[in-house]
Parts: sequence; structure tokens; C-alpha cells
Amino acid sequence: MISNHLDLIPEQLWLSFNNDKTVATLNFHHEKSRNAVSAEVAGALSELSEAFLGNNNQHPIMDFLKEEKLLVLSLRSHCEGVFLSGGNLHELASMPHPKGELFTKQMRRFTQMLRSAPFVTVAILNGIAAGGGAEIALAADLRLSISKAVQIHFAQTYWGVPAGWGMMSDLSLKNIFGGERRRGIAMAAQESLDLEALCIHQLIDARFENTDSPEVASQMWLDAFVERLLRCPEQLRNALIVERPHVLADKLADFDKNLFDQYWLGPVHRGRIHEYREMRSKQKKDS
Repeated sequence: MISNHLDLIPEQLWLSFNNDKTVATLNFHHEKSRNAVSAEVAGALSELSEAFLGNNNQHPIMDFLKEEKLLVLSLRSHCEGVFLSGGNLHELASMPHPKGELFTKQMRRFTQMLRSAPFVTVAILNGIAAGGGAEIALAADLRLSISKAVQIHFAQTYWGVPAGWGMMSDLSLKNIFGGERRRGIAMAAQESLDLEALCIHQLIDARFENTDSPEVASQMWLDAFVERLLRCPEQLRNALIVERPHVLADKLADFDKNLFDQYWLGPVHRGRIHEYREMRSKQKKDS
């Protein structure tokens, strides 16, 4: 079994794991660039994505994935006030076009992994997510707020380009800004969503910015979240999180009925009923 720490880029990008290896945290830390994504970071994220999706058996993370059952991948910044920004402008200024195309392809692969991985992805927002950082924040399944300064800023068109890592589809699926023309206006005008606006759009799943220790509170939330996930039978969890999103709309009713019939009064269901009745009986005796 590997240790609880795996460097992807020393001191810039690393994975850490909780003790029972159900949660992996992808840590970003590059103060000088305000967590801008360099070509090296893009390559590392792409290779990691391929490993998570089962397409890169040579990646060091595979030793972990073969032994353990990952339930959650969280994304965390160690750059104060900034979650992630877009591409590294110092590099992009002189990047040849073919290398730029590879860079975009690698980042699209990463955001697609966040959307479709066989585990839950969580962005822990500690400040502004701008440009490509906004795309990454929106690609995650869940978003937690640990700072009053949380903001998602669509800065792409300020630099003369549209969103390129899949965010326009995310805005559509999450019904942000209404119709496609309205979304185009929002992007062209480089609109921002502050914390309150993000909450109105139901893009923040839990808030900890007003707690005494937001980092600790968010970790406690994640721990409790994983405990609840573990109570769900593995095959049922997989059906709900991985399989159901790919079912066509006109087939969902049948999928849900068949899934329910598969587990209704099955071994786990009956066992949980028995556990609950025993607990209630004990509580009555104790009272």
C-alpha cells in the first residue's frame, strides 16, 4: 500500500489521502502564479485523469486504486484567496500553437474526468476561481465554501477567447443564466458570481466561511458525507452516481423502477429494517 502522500509535481501539485483511503485530495499550491495552470500541471492532471478512468495502468496512483475504494476526490488550494486561475500567461505568451492545442486537450480531459469519474468530485473554494479555474470549479460534482471571498469569474473573453474546457455545457446543464444567448452575454461581459449569487444558483452545497475554523469544518463535513456514502450498498451507489446520468431521459422511469425492484426487500433492505427495529426496541427499553 502506498503512503498518504503522492507528489505529482513537488511542492506544487500532490495527492493526499485520509487514513482509510476513501478520500483523496488533489492539492494545488503555486503562490507566484496564483495557482495558474502551467503546461507541466496540465500534463500531470491529464495523466492522473487517465489513471482515474482506468486508461493509464503505469501511473503511481494505480497501486492505490487497486487496493482501495476511492469514494471522493476533493480539490483544495493552498494559495490564499485563490482557488485556481486559468492558463499560465507567462507560458501561453510564447507557447507554439500545437503545444497550445495539447494543453487544451489535456485540460478538457481533466474536467471531463471531474464530471464522469466513478467517485464524487468536490471543489473546496477558498477564494476566486477565474477563467480556467471557474471551469474546473463548475466541473466538480459539489462545491464547498470556506471563504467569504469565494467568487467564480468568467474571465476568458477578457483575454479574447471563449470558455474552452467544457464550461458552457456545465452552465447549460446547471441552467445558469437562462438561455444560451443569455449565457453568451454573460461570458462576453466577463460576469462574476459572488458567494451569494452562487448560493442562489444552488452552486454551493455547503458553507463554512462563518465558522471558527472553515478548513476543519469542511473536513468534518466531508468525513460525514463519506460515512453516508459507505452506508449505501456499493452496487446501488454505482448505479445512482455512475450509470444513471447516462440513461436517456425517456428511459429513466424504467431504469428507476428496475433499480428499485432489484433492491426492494432484498438482503440489505431486510437487514437494515431489522437493525432499525432492534435499535428502536433498545431505545424504548432504555427509556
